[in-house]
Amino acid sequence: MQDKTGKTALHYAVRKCDPELVSILLSHEDIDATVLDNIGVSAAWELKYVMENAKTLNWNEVLMLMLKADAQNARSLYNLHGKAKQQAIDAGRKDAKSLTKTYTTNISLVAILITTITFAAAFTLPGGYSSVDGSEGLPIMSRKVAFQAFLIFDTLAMCSSFAVAFICVIARWEDYEFLIYYTSFTKKLMWFAYVATTMAFSTGLYTVLAPRLHWLATGISVLVALLPILTKLLGEWPVLKLRLRLGETFNSDLLDMV
Repeated sequence: MQDKTGKTALHYAVRKCDPELVSILLSHEDIDATVLDNIGVSAAWELKYVMENAKTLNWNEVLMLMLKADAQNARSLYNLHGKAKQQAIDAGRKDAKSLTKTYTTNISLVAILITTITFAAAFTLPGGYSSVDGSEGLPIMSRKVAFQAFLIFDTLAMCSSFAVAFICVIARWEDYEFLIYYTSFTKKLMWFAYVATTMAFSTGLYTVLAPRLHWLATGISVLVALLPILTKLLGEWPVLKLRLRLGETFNSDLLDMV
């Protein structure tokens, strides 16, 4: 059914960037996604008029749905996505410096926090120090594998977070390509520092608790070790949910703006 302008409910749903409504409409057997309005615009092409939303999951989910429903216009829709991506890049260049400085402030604070924690942990070792003659000042747990693992992870966490903090100081703010690389690299390095910190905490706690409370030490260590995985899942849950909902229709390449 079309209104006086020739638009269908699908036209309006697409323009509203409502993937749930678009999906419901497309599920009807008699739906025709190729219907044109009075000025020759298809429902899929309504996305052109809301390109300011191109960096949202909703816009991209609607695009994926319409690519499947209106396959004959797939090339045009991919071109539309490319145009939206270029506009996002151009807009990003204008704000890159200020946005990156905000990002740098936040990530440097976290990096310094992790550096401080891991540095302090290196001198307040699990189990403490020996006071026995001949081994004064040596770590009591030094022969335990878990303790050695703690030292390795603690060192890795401190070095990687310290590197991030230093990179924040030497960042070249005028070079856009460098800013893109800088953001990507520091995120990966901070993620590594986060994983190493949780592993250091896990192995350190295991070292102290295992001799008397092995079951508790194992449970807590496993829980803490799983924290990075849980964090990753929570951080990417909207995209994972979208992947599950769309199935084969999902196209990760279309989410490079999000």
